[in-house]
Amino acid sequence: MDARIVIEVLPIIISCFALAVSGIALYVNYYFNHKEYEYKIDPEVDVIGRIGLQGSQNGTGYSEESFLEDMQIHILQKHNLQEAYLISPDNTVEKLEIDDMEERLLSKFSQELKMNKADLVFGDLTYQYVFLLLKGLDDTSELYLVYAKSNGEVFEFQAASGIEIWGLANSHPDNPEFAGEKAMAVQYENLLKASEKYRF
Repeated sequence: MDARIVIEVLPIIISCFALAVSGIALYVNYYFNHKEYEYKIDPEVDVIGRIGLQGSQNGTGYSEESFLEDMQIHILQKHNLQEAYLISPDNTVEKLEIDDMEERLLSKFSQELKMNKADLVFGDLTYQYVFLLLKGLDDTSELYLVYAKSNGEVFEFQAASGIEIWGLANSHPDNPEFAGEKAMAVQYENLLKASEKYRF
């Protein structure tokens, strides 16, 4: 009697065990495929800049003055980074701690904007900018230009790389309002060649 029960129950136990093993195998397969996909996604730089308006009463009436309200820098897919370098306009290089690099970049821009320090000046246009070299776990590198542009009334905070740099250099060939973008694009191209030469 007991032997017959064991014989009847044994296939059920084996089936349940096989089902559990299949479920675990599917989960492990999904997990590693997902991790491989995450690993293949290159890190990206995303920036946000907002301008606020402050009103004031003066002797002749009411005036509004713009000011920098908020700046944000986000490094997406940061877990895929091996190394990161901050390259200043004078080509000095600073190795960044990956966990703190967003704060370091924000601090640099905030300080320069508060001090009205400009890396480039073209007429009433001022630029503060840096380059960010990101080296991934797969040993590929991506160079980013992060810059702030202002004429006292309008403020831009941008990040660009790759084909976007070509756009900065060539989209407005005869417009003096984009002379700064052209100058930064030239320096970007020179840095890109240097980083490839030295296998940064």
